[in-house]
Amino acid sequence: GSNVAYKIYGKYIYFINGNSFFSNPRSLWKVDLDTGKKVWESQEIQGMIAGITRIDNTTFVFGNNDGYNILCFDDNDGELKAMVLFDEDDEIALDMNVWMGNPLEYNDSLIWGAGFGLCKLDVIMIDFNKPVDEIQIVKPECLFEVPEYTGIAATPVIDGDVVYFMRHAYMDELGE
Repeated sequence: GSNVAYKIYGKYIYFINGNSFFSNPRSLWKVDLDTGKKVWESQEIQGMIAGITRIDNTTFVFGNNDGYNILCFDDNDGELKAMVLFDEDDEIALDMNVWMGNPLEYNDSLIWGAGFGLCKLDVIMIDFNKPVDEIQIVKPECLFEVPEYTGIAATPVIDGDVVYFMRHAYMDELGE
């Protein structure tokens, strides 16, 4: 799927330093757009990066390798706060990850399109008091499940309390 490995919030840009698909090592950078100076750089990130978003004091990096779906970084210093996996079953966790497009922030929730459907995760479900190296299983709510061989094909759009999204069929039946 396609992704955008940067996001702008106010006077800051967050981006992956390195190719978001294949390059290692990679890290998340926060840069002040007024001064051009790096505010912080995260630890090395493994696996493919599928999106970046931020709520309050936490920056969320969606990925789909190395046993996590989301890495949560402190927005003040770039330190890792938590690692989240969507399901104990790796295939289900992968199917619930950002497929095409980018995750959005909505109040205290993250919303994104996945192969599984339209997903939502309330960030209050993440326990930032647990040890950082303890992967937390936090299952997203499926707002709309799509039929097999389809997925949410673009970044959803939120207008008021309505979420708009586009479904994409990549095969009508197995083998097509």
